[in-house]
Amino acid sequence: SMDDLSAYADGSFDLVVSGQSIEHLPVDAADTMLQGAFRVLRPGGWLAVDTPNARVTRVKQAEFIDPDHKYEYTVEEMEEKLGAAGFEVVERKGLNLAIRSLEEKSFDTAEIAVNVGLFADVASSYLMAFICRRP
Repeated sequence: SMDDLSAYADGSFDLVVSGQSIEHLPVDAADTMLQGAFRVLRPGGWLAVDTPNARVTRVKQAEFIDPDHKYEYTVEEMEEKLGAAGFEVVERKGLNLAIRSLEEKSFDTAEIAVNVGLFADVASSYLMAFICRRP
């Protein structure tokens, strides 16, 4: 389980990656996972997390796009969660810009499909990615 890193010694990794997975955990288990990632990283180690952006996914439906998701975070919620686990957010990027979908309050898959790349406007992107460092 990704929220049980007890098999790994403290400070045993330089990098932990959580790709499109934290949203599949209940909120408390996500906190446990991030605390575990912090523990197993060496000082100066890196955490990379990407996840859907609730601000955009909730345009399509009030709760979640994917019924397998336990919770989808906004940029602010994710940054608060990462900080609470002890991480310093070094960089944040958005993927698949969705400005028109947000303005029109109508999710447009075609817009998401053509607006590929990395964007500084994380809050207006379908996906958000965070590069974090353990101090």
